[in-house]
Amino acid sequence: MRIRVSLLALLCLTVLIISTGCGTKKEVAKPVKFEVTHLSKSTGLPEENITSLVAFAGKIWAGSRKGLYAYDGVNWAIYQAKNVNSLGSNIIENLTVHDNKLWVATDNGACYNDGNRFMSFFTNGRARACIGAGGEVIVGTANGIVLNSSSRGKNDGLVENEVTELCYDSKGNLVIGTRAGISKLEQGMFMNFTGPAKTLMGSSLIEVPPSPANCQLSGNNIKVLLPFKNFVAIGSTCGLTLTDLKGRWETYKSAYEDFVQKGDGSIVKEMIEGNCDMPGNIVNSLAKTDGDEILFVGTDKGLAILLEDKKWADIDLLVPELPKINVTGVAFLNNDLFVSSGGGIYKVKDIGNLVKKVDKEKTNDTETL
Repeated sequence: MRIRVSLLALLCLTVLIISTGCGTKKEVAKPVKFEVTHLSKSTGLPEENITSLVAFAGKIWAGSRKGLYAYDGVNWAIYQAKNVNSLGSNIIENLTVHDNKLWVATDNGACYNDGNRFMSFFTNGRARACIGAGGEVIVGTANGIVLNSSSRGKNDGLVENEVTELCYDSKGNLVIGTRAGISKLEQGMFMNFTGPAKTLMGSSLIEVPPSPANCQLSGNNIKVLLPFKNFVAIGSTCGLTLTDLKGRWETYKSAYEDFVQKGDGSIVKEMIEGNCDMPGNIVNSLAKTDGDEILFVGTDKGLAILLEDKKWADIDLLVPELPKINVTGVAFLNNDLFVSSGGGIYKVKDIGNLVKKVDKEKTNDTETL
């Protein structure tokens, strides 16, 4: 009798558990989406065709062919040659932030802003890029670099005269981006890096080996440089490279067309499979979160985001309202991302929260292990 009662109780308990389980609705986690706001002339942006973008001194600075603009979150301040003597031209070629200064390259000179005022330091023509630290100022030009008023070019060991970008690596060495590779100035000497390439010689397609042999630059036409963790992030016309400019190279490319020579001697274009989901391979701009956790990549076909775990974020899922545009600049400020184009600036609110998400996932993984 006691056995029958126990069996009956067990059966009732089982039915109760099943019934309770069936009645419970499991909540499905909603995908995170970040709000996008378009800053344009209608909202106060003085000029929509923005060529460069950085965050400096708590503001967003936007360069254009009509002047330099600073956004404090409410209003835009306008800086032009007519009201800033140190600004040699309204055509802004490049903006860089380093050593607590905003470095401004124009097509008629270079200057910097220390948060209070502009100071001119180069007036001898078009500056492609400029930067400085510890009393040293460098200007990149079409004929090499000008280092503290002393010119140095290809004849002095620079990989190529036409300079496009400048930055300092994590050890304070000057890194120079050109139309034909990278140079690093270390202890007064240039160390040059060129990735693998192809060239047409007569009717033959010749493979040009990298130099040094382990160099894996995604492309040699450099568009942008950014110190990132212990690497230099390098954007080119053929993809993204993260490197310490020694033995560590990480290259990212989405699917791309390349020339291939067939057995019959004909040279044709073929689609080559990539290793990432970047929307485009022309990398125009780079930015990062304050702790170097996330890298924002602006390409000719839209934004890409490289997370801390080296996975690429799903842009269509996270920011579906952000159009697939030719990104000319990216800047991160106060947890928000600003993305510029020829049609204004897009503000992606609170995208810095992705850092917390990555950190949380990392903690969970550690606990599991």
